[in-house]
Amino acid sequence: PVPEGVAGDGELRSIYEAEAREKRLPIFFLGWQHDVVSLMRNCEVILCTSDNEGTPISLIEAQMLGKPVITTNVGSIGEIMIPEATGFLMEYTPSAFSDKINLLRENSALYEEFSRNAREFAHKKFTIDRFIQDYAQIYNELLSVKPR
Repeated sequence: PVPEGVAGDGELRSIYEAEAREKRLPIFFLGWQHDVVSLMRNCEVILCTSDNEGTPISLIEAQMLGKPVITTNVGSIGEIMIPEATGFLMEYTPSAFSDKINLLRENSALYEEFSRNAREFAHKKFTIDRFIQDYAQIYNELLSVKPR
């Protein structure tokens, strides 16, 4: 099997590394990554198993690359992906993550659909042109308000 990689860091990393070694799992712990986009280009799906998030830009970047996301339902994640269309949004359980990974692995049509949807959604909602348009609209609305 192809080795799996875990990017990121945190207080539980050493525990997971020890468990992976003990069980002889083909998992590489990559630590904190500065160039996440290059890393994601080599991935099939992107997981976010956090129990606390704000708005993870990495999930937006993943979708722009056409990568389905499998993520916990925390923070603003529900606003930056479409559940059951660009990936899966769920409560955290290891078996649930495993089930969704296997579903995408075994169903190439679903994987391709999620990949296409992710790319289209992210490029529609999160491009620089879209942000400029949204800011321009806000400024125009503010300029049209008459002082009291």
